[in-house]
Amino acid sequence: MKWTSYPLARIGIFFIGGILMEPLLPDISTCTLLVICLLYFSLLFLAKKELNLPVIQSFLLLAFSFVFGLYVHEQKNQLIQNARLPDKYLKIQCIVEKDVVKKTKYKTIADVLYFHDERGDKINHKIRILLYFDIKDTIVQTYKKGDIIYVEGKINNIFNNTNPGAFDQQKFYKNKGILQQVFVKIGNHQFLGQNVNGYLTTNILNIRSFWNLAIQHYIKEPERRAIIKALLLGDQSEVENELFQSFSQTGAIHVLAVSGLHVGAVLYIFVLLFTSCKKRWIHIFFKPFLLTFFALSYVILTGASPSVIRSAIMFGMVIIGKEWFRNSNTINILFVSAIWMLLYDPYYIYDLSFQFSYLSLLSIILLQPQIKLWYIPVGKGTTYIWELISVSISAQILVFPLSVYYFNQFPVYFILSNIVAVPMAIFLVYGGFFIPLMFQFALDIGHTYAFLYSEVTGILIYFIQKIQHLPGALIKNVCIDFYQVLIWYVAIIYLLIYGVTKKSIHFYVFMGLVFLGSLPFYTRDIHYIQQKGIFIYESKKGHIIDFVFGKTFLVLKHEGVSQQTEEFTASKNRLMHGAERLINIRDSLNYSSLFFKKEKQEINFCGLKIYVLAENRNVEIESSEVDYLLVGKGNKCKASFVLEYIKPDTIFLLSSVEKYKKESWQICAKENQIPLIDLTERGFYKIIAKEAWSN
Repeated sequence: MKWTSYPLARIGIFFIGGILMEPLLPDISTCTLLVICLLYFSLLFLAKKELNLPVIQSFLLLAFSFVFGLYVHEQKNQLIQNARLPDKYLKIQCIVEKDVVKKTKYKTIADVLYFHDERGDKINHKIRILLYFDIKDTIVQTYKKGDIIYVEGKINNIFNNTNPGAFDQQKFYKNKGILQQVFVKIGNHQFLGQNVNGYLTTNILNIRSFWNLAIQHYIKEPERRAIIKALLLGDQSEVENELFQSFSQTGAIHVLAVSGLHVGAVLYIFVLLFTSCKKRWIHIFFKPFLLTFFALSYVILTGASPSVIRSAIMFGMVIIGKEWFRNSNTINILFVSAIWMLLYDPYYIYDLSFQFSYLSLLSIILLQPQIKLWYIPVGKGTTYIWELISVSISAQILVFPLSVYYFNQFPVYFILSNIVAVPMAIFLVYGGFFIPLMFQFALDIGHTYAFLYSEVTGILIYFIQKIQHLPGALIKNVCIDFYQVLIWYVAIIYLLIYGVTKKSIHFYVFMGLVFLGSLPFYTRDIHYIQQKGIFIYESKKGHIIDFVFGKTFLVLKHEGVSQQTEEFTASKNRLMHGAERLINIRDSLNYSSLFFKKEKQEINFCGLKIYVLAENRNVEIESSEVDYLLVGKGNKCKASFVLEYIKPDTIFLLSSVEKYKKESWQICAKENQIPLIDLTERGFYKIIAKEAWSN
């Protein structure tokens, strides 16, 4: 395997590198890019005519690819920023892009068609926005993808909390081209009609609706119906969180997200139709276009999710490349498809499914042939099982570092789960095509067929849940940083080089990098044992405060904070700081330990005195001098009254403090010349305790 055999892969890597680096580098204007292009072609001409050095030409081409990646990302970013809606109360007409999701509120994404300004004029505007509806607004349940609706409400920027490691909602939606959101009140929206699609799209969507109706008719068990809809239609809305976690924690979650596995299985049926045809011109002119048509139809049928679109493009380009260019390289084709997709939308690079799908496919192409040679099976059954095992192992190698980085866990039995899940998922995909046919032409026979089909789905769920509960099935709480991810990928590259060259120096470098990538686990542990301080989290529901002493975390939280809210807010930061022991302390209870003492509202922790004023009732205030006064949700004491007795060095207004109370606290703090920190503006706060604990 020679590096020079993959010119498009090299260009793709540098182009992707430019996209990833753009947020860290200055903006590149169009004029600057034109100057760079002119300089590039001048140097390329010089290198060719005067120096005749291929290395210089290659370097210039890769440098240009990197700069062009910077430019593409910067232009996309400017386009989104310039398309913002006015920060006002607007009346908007839009198209529902995603089916409505029900959580604490109803939520969907919509494409704006136009809005009315203050004078009532209609202004055309193309932008994606996030819509939230009240959970009691049952009319919202009737909205489907493609519906044209009217909404009105205040345009807000998508906000983000500042808790370390917490879900970055602002970044997540920005990468989808969404910067703004609207909270729509009951009665401030209505259905206007359905978007007019093309003839092909309309008919395929009708097939999807009919297929969904057939599944609803035949499959009565909610769990099984949810899995079948996810496999066949790409609809995961009915999959309960517990069942979703079962597939996720066993490494089989990819079978529920319609992607390369499903597209490949469907296209394989149509590829077989051409195997008996010996005429070359049919393979050149008809096969690529027909398979592309079938792929496009399947994309629309399954909801046109980004993962399906990507898979269809990848398979389409591989088919065309293999038929039109017999000597084409699969890795080059793979990178060409990635370049085309990123030219269309460079923000795809931040999509996890984009990263995982390309890395897993690249990993299979590079590593599966080598892993397959580890064992030579005898018999068709053994060969098929070993094929699945070798594919599962190879697919995980390049995905493993990113998977651990994002999810902080690793499924130990991923090979076993994939041996079960992959063939059964393919069988269910093939078998699922008969459900609408039975519903249309053989309703009675369809009940028997659907019963057997449902039982196979039940067996899949049973095996996945059994694997989930095997001893040591999941390695949890593995925290790695971005630099470790880079080190591990460089280590994998050296392992690949060693596999090709068999030179021991590359293996030694690989082992050294593995050691270097693992070293932070041990150095962090020493830091965790020595740490002591206070974490004050940003939470609108009520205060959540961690008192940290080594790996022990004493948790003080408001009684209105649920377990789910606490985990969402604080779990990632606790993982990042090696929390092994969590002790929950209620506001109303006293508590004492070797390093912590709580009496009523006053806390002594590692030499710091803290007063927490956040009860849902009136409290007795006693005179005290403290380092910090923490004012939270629900307290009924006036600021002026509290500060007559409590003399803090600093006041913290927690994120949950009611807005109408903040002004009085700010005025009183200013009058008493006490520094005040508003955590609604400041966000997450960390106090380092340097003194040793003493009673």
